[in-house]
Amino acid sequence: IGVIGINPDHLAMYRTMRYCTGNMTQYVVFHPQQPPRLAVVPPGKARPLPCPGRANLVEITTASPPLNLHLGERAEQVPRKSQAYFESRYLRHPFYSYRVFSLELDGKATGLLATRLAAHDGVRALLIVDWYGTPAALAQSGPAIEGLLRESDAEYADVWQFGIPAERLGGAGFAAVEVEGDLIVPTLFEPFVQANKRLQFAFREKNNQPFVIMRADGDQDRPNMRE
Repeated sequence: IGVIGINPDHLAMYRTMRYCTGNMTQYVVFHPQQPPRLAVVPPGKARPLPCPGRANLVEITTASPPLNLHLGERAEQVPRKSQAYFESRYLRHPFYSYRVFSLELDGKATGLLATRLAAHDGVRALLIVDWYGTPAALAQSGPAIEGLLRESDAEYADVWQFGIPAERLGGAGFAAVEVEGDLIVPTLFEPFVQANKRLQFAFREKNNQPFVIMRADGDQDRPNMRE
């Protein structure tokens, strides 16, 4: 049982009920050639850029055959998700247009990735809204993420999460965004707000298994406007 984006005044209530509470962290990696227009990068501060790696992304459709996922050390991770879940949650979404990929390393499918594009004033951002798989493969995903950035002409890719080791995301080039820091990476696009955001969560798992929470696990990736 879990909730994302809780009111800070409710933290004590969740702790009393023995939920694990904390802050999700936003990570970002930038397009190597695009100048920042959505984000605000302080003068003299280097933008985090994709790092070399061996993993590649293979797009999945509703007609794709079932995958044999190699989850490695995260075989017991919760919440558990499946290819059918990703297809139902994202590929059949009634409003947003998502893309789902298999992250493959050394010829094995090591996880599932869901993305969508958000835009403001003609500038795009690539939102990685969900991930289920072994974090070790994420460290090798830098060139694959860069390929998506170039293909979609997006200024940056970001991911909100809790439970994935920082060094795994860092291996791909992602850097954490500090809520009170001078690097501004917008999260809200409907309407657009050029500011950092704080996302707190509460989660309870009766068997004390490792858990990973992503942006789209709650209601933080939902349509607020309809054209």
